[in-house]
Amino acid sequence: MLKSLCLLWLLVKPHLALQKKFLLLSLLLTACATAASLAAPWLLKKLIDAPQPGGDLNLFVLEIAKAALVYLLAYGLWAAQQTVAAAVAERVFVDVKLRFFKQILNVPRSFYDRLSDVDIASRLGSNLRFAAVTFRDDVLAGLFETVFIVGIVCTVAVVQWRVGVSMAVVLTLYAGVVAVIDRPWLHRAESARAARSVQGYFFVDVLGAARDIRVFNLGRTIEQQFACVVQEVAKTQIKLNGFSAVLRNIFGLLGSLIALLVIAFYGGTIILQKSPEAARISVGELVVVFAILGILLNTLHQILLRAGRLIEAEPSLRKVVEVMTSPVSAGQAALPAGYGAAIPDKPTLEFVNISYSRTVGVPLLNNFNLSLEPGEKVALIGSTGSGKSTLLDLLMRLRDPCAGRILFSGIDIRQIEPALFYSAFGFVSQQSHVMQVSLREFLQQGWPGQTDADLWRVLSLLKLTPMVLAMPQQLDTQVGFAGWVFSNSQRQRLAVARALLRDPQVLVLDEFTATLDVESELDLVRDVLSESKRRTVICTTYSAAVAALFDRVVML
Repeated sequence: MLKSLCLLWLLVKPHLALQKKFLLLSLLLTACATAASLAAPWLLKKLIDAPQPGGDLNLFVLEIAKAALVYLLAYGLWAAQQTVAAAVAERVFVDVKLRFFKQILNVPRSFYDRLSDVDIASRLGSNLRFAAVTFRDDVLAGLFETVFIVGIVCTVAVVQWRVGVSMAVVLTLYAGVVAVIDRPWLHRAESARAARSVQGYFFVDVLGAARDIRVFNLGRTIEQQFACVVQEVAKTQIKLNGFSAVLRNIFGLLGSLIALLVIAFYGGTIILQKSPEAARISVGELVVVFAILGILLNTLHQILLRAGRLIEAEPSLRKVVEVMTSPVSAGQAALPAGYGAAIPDKPTLEFVNISYSRTVGVPLLNNFNLSLEPGEKVALIGSTGSGKSTLLDLLMRLRDPCAGRILFSGIDIRQIEPALFYSAFGFVSQQSHVMQVSLREFLQQGWPGQTDADLWRVLSLLKLTPMVLAMPQQLDTQVGFAGWVFSNSQRQRLAVARALLRDPQVLVLDEFTATLDVESELDLVRDVLSESKRRTVICTTYSAAVAALFDRVVML
């Protein structure tokens, strides 16, 4: 549990200061609600002890009305406290999510090399939301419930110190129980999460290989494998649920034993007195004691359940913190003296003694050197795993080299402000992603503010005009997920159009024709090169026919 609290603290610490006023307000509401909750049982004492034959009925009704108002006040204050605390949690996690999103954009690509698609999706979505709910429902709520319990114990200790000391001992006992069960509970939670992850991997595999499964008649085999996975998930979850159920009942048993101890305490006190008058305890006093004890035990039980959920949350929280604390790409160094804010019209590119390794001891690139003159067209060709795409990732500052430098017109690219650096480049990947925006917005991602005339000019260059004219709202048609769907060739041509729209000095193409047939592939490459006579073009490819269209071919 303490590890979960530490992990959550790392997430929320930078943002709590902004919510200081609301946290203090919530603390004040907790104190007021605690006072009202304690006042209500003492009013019950009068209601139980006061009624006597021939008594004042109007006064009795007034006391009932007072008790009802105190209960109304107590529950109203608790509702206000919970509302404020929930608002604090949501505001804090708005900032956490924004920081998390920024972190995702800035971590090097190498961070994701060791993660599967399902793991990434889990971290970006459900785990972060799980952290927010845990912080709101378990940490903040548990914190204020703890304040409430401390208030009760201190108040009772002032009125009856023996009972207060007994309650303090009970709290210590409960804390000891949580410490003992922390590790076995966490072990079962880890096993359940691992089993759910395997199930998630299975879904990803099935979705990615759906056509293969049908063509190779693997349906029955896959169903059997999935049945084994589901049974394993159920087995680990049953163990976790059973362990949790036993602990919940242990907590309930402790509460009942505490009630018996209180009865034993009062009973023993009566027995040890020398006269009935000295031992007299009113029914109202007993009701007060049991009412306060009931509130205490119920709240304590809730805290222990929250502690259990915190223990179960640790694996997911650890995944979120891993992303949040991962190092970002190398920072920007100072620009050389005299370097202006403009990118050169005809930049040179130099890879100087570049080394890079994804796995320790297994170099992917080793002392690689390459120079590109302004306007040169260079194709990088090589087998799978030769480092072609990695080299372009290094150039685009998506990864950091283990050794060596990449120079842009003689300047280390890490010394150039990122936005300025990227303004010189257009980039097209092997499988370009079309985001959920209008076609106009997608194209203008390359260079915002371009006119429709500029858009139609680039679309015409890439032979996309007939396709766009046939779309329902032409440039305003929604594309991407649940929008207009494109073929591989159309999607790649649109990505090239977006890259060319900014008129970059350097065009970087990472196997951008790999998903196309040979005729479409060569046709697209010729169109790109004809539109890039003055700009530098660097392209990775498997195709010797594509490479032959470039000025120079470099084999990796």
